[in-house]
Amino acid sequence: MSNKINIIISSISIALLVIASSVTLSSCSQEESISATEIQENILNAYMLKYYPNIPEEDNGLYILSNKEGNINISTSQYDTCYPLVHYSILTLDKTYSSTIFKDIAKQLGEYSNFKYYGSRVWTSGVGSISIGVERMLDNMKVGGQCTAIIPAWLSSDEVDTDMYNSTGSTFIYDIQLDTIVADIFEYETTLLKKYSDKYYAGLAEDSINFYFNQTKTVESDTNLVDGDAIKVWYVGKLLDGYVFDTNIKDTAIKYDIYTSSASYSPLSYTHYMTIGSAYTNNSFVHGFTKAMNQLNYGEKAETFFGYEWGYDVSGKLSNGVGIPPYTPMYYQLRVLTKDEEDALN
Repeated sequence: MSNKINIIISSISIALLVIASSVTLSSCSQEESISATEIQENILNAYMLKYYPNIPEEDNGLYILSNKEGNINISTSQYDTCYPLVHYSILTLDKTYSSTIFKDIAKQLGEYSNFKYYGSRVWTSGVGSISIGVERMLDNMKVGGQCTAIIPAWLSSDEVDTDMYNSTGSTFIYDIQLDTIVADIFEYETTLLKKYSDKYYAGLAEDSINFYFNQTKTVESDTNLVDGDAIKVWYVGKLLDGYVFDTNIKDTAIKYDIYTSSASYSPLSYTHYMTIGSAYTNNSFVHGFTKAMNQLNYGEKAETFFGYEWGYDVSGKLSNGVGIPPYTPMYYQLRVLTKDEEDALN
């Protein structure tokens, strides 16, 4: 990957190339009207001629800059719909990184952060949720492979109209590593959670489908929680690979190097309701967190891990690389404060 970073094309050269192409085209504007598609095509052709004269346009409209063959003969083209798990970088034509989830590249760029998640991302292939250009890249890749390709602007949409240029798109360089392909994401997640349970909890059984709950401390209490009671909790939120996405415990935040002075490291208030349906309605937390908390009383502890349908579902909650990607199971460690601890805070 370091060779890709070392191959840096001056952004000034690209700018001059675009300007030169535009000037050439504008000089002909009085003679004929130049479409947006033709302008973009001419700019890309000039770019390829200058920097990659020996790389032809593929039949699918892409320009393949490099291609490492995969070691497993499975590709997205074998499915109508599937879920590729990938690592990727997106670069502009001057080789400036627009984004990357390769940890080593982020470190070399000086942009690595413990707040960001660098694990595989789940994409959905075959339903128009990723661009045509990316679909075509994946169709020609095998699991374990890595491909770098220029995706023209007109292939940056999830639909292709050969008579109309996608005016909102831009030409980018994509570097994609195909980690694996999943045919059934729910079945894949179920297996993942079961393996996690077997490895760390000696085969703990599901409490509900794809929901696991392990109470680690039970307290005999004279206080029975009723609807509307607010209890307070310390928590640590992780993904199954150990990435800590959130905590309200200062020492834990420092340990995982995600401490920020702007955060309030204090117990979280949770409103208890006797019925889980009411708890879902009256609390803003993900359902897995709510289901676990509704089983706890003052002073009790638990661990819970659950599937994406109990969490942030198919959309995730990811901002600038921080948070929960789509289709991602979650884990929480929970400790409810005792009544005395809670009273001491008031």
